[in-house]
Amino acid sequence: MHRGIYKTDKGLFINADINGAGNILRKEYPYAYDGQELSYLYETTKVVSYTDIYIGAKSLCNGRYNGKNHQSGMGSRANHQYRKERR
Repeated sequence: MHRGIYKTDKGLFINADINGAGNILRKEYPYAYDGQELSYLYETTKVVSYTDIYIGAKSLCNGRYNGKNHQSGMGSRANHQYRKERR
């Protein structure tokens, strides 16, 4: 489970912000969701990148796309070295 994810009593994972907004709406209007089909809110959706939208576009990112492939700054390296030496 990750931050921002809410697990329902049925075991479904949904966005916590969407869940909170729904609870606020339901608190003000108790019958707001009666007779509504809401399964589309938690079904998996297809990811569309900008290269799908703009034909011929090229990514400037040479590394992995999730932001984990980066160089750490000097402060971060110094803090890591300090913590390593203290152990």
